[in-house]
Amino acid sequence: GAVWPAARAEGAAHAAALVPALAVLPAAFALSACLKSARISGPLTLVVVGLFALVGWHPPAADAVSVVFPPVHPLRLGLADDQQQLVAALRERTTRDARILIEDADPARDGWNWTALLPHLTDRLYLGGLDADAHVEHGYCSLRNGRLADRPFADWTAADRSALCRRYNVGWVLCRTAGAAEWWATDPTARLVGRFTDAGAEVVLFELAREKSFVLSGSATVERMDPGRIILTDVVPDENHQVRLSLHFQKQVRAGPSPLVGAVAEKDPHDPVPFLTLIVKVPVSRVTLTWEHP
Repeated sequence: GAVWPAARAEGAAHAAALVPALAVLPAAFALSACLKSARISGPLTLVVVGLFALVGWHPPAADAVSVVFPPVHPLRLGLADDQQQLVAALRERTTRDARILIEDADPARDGWNWTALLPHLTDRLYLGGLDADAHVEHGYCSLRNGRLADRPFADWTAADRSALCRRYNVGWVLCRTAGAAEWWATDPTARLVGRFTDAGAEVVLFELAREKSFVLSGSATVERMDPGRIILTDVVPDENHQVRLSLHFQKQVRAGPSPLVGAVAEKDPHDPVPFLTLIVKVPVSRVTLTWEHP
């Protein structure tokens, strides 16, 4: 947290999972010392260790032990059939031209966080819905608990919702509660794509009939957009020599070719993170955005 500001907001909670992992070896030595001091025989030691292994890998044994001890649930491996169907639908019925807004799941529900794998499984761009516990400023535009971007559904006008979808280039919405699905169904641009299930609960996918583009002013073609770099071609600025993008600004972003192109921050009245605007002096055939790690 002292050397990387982002760690102060989110890293500490996630790094806490390392504590038991790092404690494995010291705990093993401590347990060994206790067994030796108690002069427990080798066969009995094997029985104790085998009991723990049995509980961890054999569900019926875990259920029997849970009568006395807290329940132990085996680690889930792979996706369920309904989750695989949802992944296939997202790959077939969406594109990388816009983001998919996903409603955050209830963290109290078992297995809620599998959606963190969706960017890797589908090669799509997402807004919210991947980690409900990620309390970072970049997650401002989220859909959860009957609220969009931390505003109750009832406070949104049709014009406000349309403006937000353009600002964040939302092309699809995946609703995981009936209330959110009913609210998005009132959007005249929303078209029902399909109904699916996730752990027995219904999820609804809408497509928004709007122009899908990461370019908010000026014109450009997105040739590449991934964690390594963003490449824009046929870049033409607006009358203010700007190309405004539906991307968050970071101090470490570098735009080229320099000095024809520069990256500046554009403050948003609601989002705590500014958006990225390119200052383009003359039309250029290619602009490359790279990230310089701190």
